[in-house]
Amino acid sequence: MEPTDEILIDRYRGGDAGALEELARRWEAPARDLAMRLLGNREEAQEAGQAALFRAFAGLRRFDGRARFSTWMHRVIVNQCRDRQRRQRKRPAALVRDPAAPSHPDPLIREERSELVRRAVADLPEDEREALLLKHYGGLSFSEVGEVLAIPTTTVKSRVARALDRLRRRLAPRLEDPR
Repeated sequence: MEPTDEILIDRYRGGDAGALEELARRWEAPARDLAMRLLGNREEAQEAGQAALFRAFAGLRRFDGRARFSTWMHRVIVNQCRDRQRRQRKRPAALVRDPAAPSHPDPLIREERSELVRRAVADLPEDEREALLLKHYGGLSFSEVGEVLAIPTTTVKSRVARALDRLRRRLAPRLEDPR
């Protein structure tokens, strides 16, 4: 059984440098993937993910454990992406297709649908997009998303509901399969 993030943090604080390496390996892909969904650019996402890991691990000795490490890490990633967006003053372009999403048997139709969804999610207001991505792609609970974004759980629920409603209204007519 693999040790939890919190156990690895305790080991690192106790002088085990290998524990930090394990945390870095464990979080490299999730940091990059969330950054990609938020920023829409692979190169930016790679840099943002690495910067978030560096920032988080540089402050790891100050991590107080009031929240789960995963919640804290998601917050660092989101903040890193927000900082990059503010500096560059541009909206995210496109989102990466979720490999777990249901697929259509025809590759052309599947790619067309994926592109429609990517565009629709990218066009959501930033607050709704962040809440939706953390909840559905990050796998966080509503309360964890609230911790990451520093907002009440009820606000998270309404943002996710509004985002899903916008997506349904925008995509339903275009994604209906006549078969």
